[in-house]
Amino acid sequence: MRRITLLTLLSTFVLFYCNPAPEETPVSSPIDVAFIVTSDYTTGSYSTIELSNLKTARDLGTGKIHSDACARYFNGYVYVINRQGRDNIQVLDPGANFQTLREISVGTNSNPHDIIVVSKTKAYVTRWGAAALWIIDPSTGTKTGEIDLSSYADADGLPEMDKMYYDAANSRLFVTLQKLDSANWYAPTTRSSVVVISTATDTVSTEIVLQAGGGYPVNPFSHLRFVSKSLWQPATADNHDHLFVACVNDWGFQANTGIVAIDLTDLNCESAFVIQNNDTSFGEINDFVIKTSTLGYAVTADSSSRNKLIRFNPQTGAYLSTLHTNASYSLTRLDLHASGKLFVCDSLTAEPGVRVYDTGDSDKLLEGKPLDVGLPPMDITFVE
Repeated sequence: MRRITLLTLLSTFVLFYCNPAPEETPVSSPIDVAFIVTSDYTTGSYSTIELSNLKTARDLGTGKIHSDACARYFNGYVYVINRQGRDNIQVLDPGANFQTLREISVGTNSNPHDIIVVSKTKAYVTRWGAAALWIIDPSTGTKTGEIDLSSYADADGLPEMDKMYYDAANSRLFVTLQKLDSANWYAPTTRSSVVVISTATDTVSTEIVLQAGGGYPVNPFSHLRFVSKSLWQPATADNHDHLFVACVNDWGFQANTGIVAIDLTDLNCESAFVIQNNDTSFGEINDFVIKTSTLGYAVTADSSSRNKLIRFNPQTGAYLSTLHTNASYSLTRLDLHASGKLFVCDSLTAEPGVRVYDTGDSDKLLEGKPLDVGLPPMDITFVE
């Protein structure tokens, strides 16, 4: 009897004193949050920030996503695009603390870059490392079709398809083609374009070659941003809506690059830049958002690789002011919420976090510092 008692006591001691207590899993609100993809280039994770009070839920998924990933939100689910090396789309359920529902492979070495979900059973995935854009059923993970874009590629046979925009009213999908030379360290070639796909027939209807300022801006890198006709018009007003995209050429401060505008009615590239990278106040534009006809925000980089968060006037193309400067490429992404809060991912090693500015209150930095989201932030999408 005494032996059993001693064994029981010993077991109890080992269980409660030798084994550490399990870590508490952070819990996130399922809606009205900014979903943040984080990474230190070795481990991927994700965190959330509540839009109302900026409360963070850090490290919800450490090691659960790829170290090279981005995210989009559609119809109640977060879609994580796990790029080269993992090559899949990961579907997360906000209602289950952003746990994984399924992972959808899109082909070995396909390097997916974006996803657009047009219905519960249909989504498009750009595959940067392949020539065919895939169509999948996101509810089951089944591939249901593909669109061959090889005829729009450069000499290496790959068009380097990147970002997309879905024009639901006209059942059109816009896809940026970077057309980089894989045999030459992915240097830009002489032309980049945007193809327009009919989502009713899943065929390409038009290719829009990017041409502005008397040259060919190449390597479209930013998201395609919808800009309504009330917010911007070309020099000769046409009363048309547009898509803006920033082209970066071969990176660094270079002329004949910047933000160009695609006419959504005429399906061509406007002849003049919205913003041209020929002013050191701008430098290379990596990402941007448009708030009003006279105010936009952009993440830029100069010839010394210093990042800046700037304000600019989209209608005139004028630089307005600089809100923040980092010593290196570390401002990775920004997005503007309908509330007027501007979220900026800052992966600077010394103090990584998400900078949140109140654009309705003199661009005040809320909380006075970047919000800690665990690993350095890389991408953002809003869950509402």
